Amino acid sequence: MMTKEFLQLMNEINKIDNQIVLLLRKRFKIVSRIKKHKLSRGMTLEDQEREDHAIDSKVEKSGLPKPFIKKLFSMIIKESNRA
Repeated sequence: MMTKEFLQLMNEINKIDNQIVLLLRKRFKIVSRIKKHKLSRGMTLEDQEREDHAIDSKVEKSGLPKPFIKKLFSMIIKESNRA
């Protein structure tokens, strides 16, 4: 039997998940605008040095396991670049 506290915790997780999705959608839209800007100016789309620095800074600030953060942001960046 699920307790009231358990259901509240699950509800909090659902809210957080929804926020994550909304933030990812917002990020993808911004990346799309950046891509258009770069293309219109003949700039290269990918900047591996900047991506590596961005991931490393997330690792330092997150307090979460380094492999997880590196994998997560690598995937986010890869998908953003495909969009």
